[in-house]
Amino acid sequence: MAKGATAMVDTVTRTPQRGLIPIIVPIDFANLQSHPSSKLGQADKYERKALAASIKKNGIRVGDQLVLRRVNGVWTIGDGNNRKTCGDDAGHAWTNADFLEFVGTDAEFEEFVRDRNTRRHETPEERERRTRELVKLHMHWPLRKLADMARVSHTKIAQIKKEIEDEGKEKVADSKRYDALVKAWDAAEFEDQAKFAKTYRVDIEDMFGEV
Repeated sequence: MAKGATAMVDTVTRTPQRGLIPIIVPIDFANLQSHPSSKLGQADKYERKALAASIKKNGIRVGDQLVLRRVNGVWTIGDGNNRKTCGDDAGHAWTNADFLEFVGTDAEFEEFVRDRNTRRHETPEERERRTRELVKLHMHWPLRKLADMARVSHTKIAQIKKEIEDEGKEKVADSKRYDALVKAWDAAEFEDQAKFAKTYRVDIEDMFGEV
């Protein structure tokens, strides 16, 4: 029985850990680079200011550790670029406790990063904005691929894509109307231009003041 138990323990010990694990080796905190899978979800200047203030006051909380991934032996930030930048701005003294390592396949890691970026306390407005940015960047990608990346339905992607396309058409139509107006004005005789200006003087003054 003891021999069997030992064999079982050996088997478990040799099984590679997967998912998030603590980091016990030294890390060059000042020279961490971004992993290619972590480009979405960059904070704006107001969000960065608030995050820096939070880190300065509370540090990096348990559950909010930055997640690293080794690429050819080099540590990269897979989740937490905003926290790293804001922590640096706040003068945070980094330690290994502020980080975890993701162990798994590249596909598992990319899925993990997408999930973290899209589920971290987003308001509906933030999710809408992020999804629109993603669709604008990749208008020709399949709907279901975009939906999988954004964690929304493919019908939502189709709706946003149509809105973006319609906005583009409206801009083109506005430009054509303006060009037609300029062309008509340039082609008109001075008397007609004066008559037009007199007819619409009140409207022009309302828009630009006295002319």
